Amino acid sequence: MKLGQVLPRTRTDLPAPKIANLTFLKAKGKFKNLKKLGAGAFGVTYSGTLGSHRVIIKVACGAPGIVTPPQAIDAMKREVRILGRLQKYPFIPRVFEVGIDYFVMEDVEGISFLDLLSKNGLSAKDVLSVVVATGIIASVLHRNEVAHNDLEPRNILLTPQGVVVIDFGISLTPEDGRKEFLAARERDIVSLLEILVLMIGSSEVPSSIKIILTSTVEQYRKIVFSGKVDEDTARELARELIFALAQMGARAHRGKKKLPVDQVKVIAV
Repeated sequence: MKLGQVLPRTRTDLPAPKIANLTFLKAKGKFKNLKKLGAGAFGVTYSGTLGSHRVIIKVACGAPGIVTPPQAIDAMKREVRILGRLQKYPFIPRVFEVGIDYFVMEDVEGISFLDLLSKNGLSAKDVLSVVVATGIIASVLHRNEVAHNDLEPRNILLTPQGVVVIDFGISLTPEDGRKEFLAARERDIVSLLEILVLMIGSSEVPSSIKIILTSTVEQYRKIVFSGKVDEDTARELARELIFALAQMGARAHRGKKKLPVDQVKVIAV
């Protein structure tokens, strides 16, 4: 995975999502290879194809005794509005179509960070790379006044093009309440710190790097506990972690042939 692939770049000439005045039941026939991926309190998620695109379809139907269909549709509309605010960024799934009780977005065909950690395993350096990438993404979200609010490994996908963040179903903006938004932004930082804590315990991490990372975790825990998280906190955390990542990379390549200057990329956050 290349860190440069997950830096904030903007999409250009992005067409607006199609607005379909249809329910999923009536629109269902145009989707091919439908496969149910899962269900929750707010609805059901499918994979399939729409034209030449592999897509994910989220259908708002609620759950009896838990969430009513109108509540599920309202939640879906909120998620679509938040995704719409972020469509210019390639680490957010592109929305293709919005119906009455469903919406369609691209299938980025990634593997969840959780699956990789639990099944395949990742090197400590790769885990740190993912945390840095996710921190950069979180900083862009926060600058756009969006708090993901569920930044867990299962919602972080690794794709051939870089890291993609999914599932904005419980994300918050200031319009949802300033206090609630700020608390959600703090939870984004805490989620990153929790992944770091797990990684620090790895035997692969050199003691000198553990000291750096432990100090960073404690520093940002204090920032969270003191209520001083702002729109730049995730960016500053990512900057500090890039230093640790560079140190790990230097150790891994020590003694190897140096790269020509024209192959060395400088990354600015």
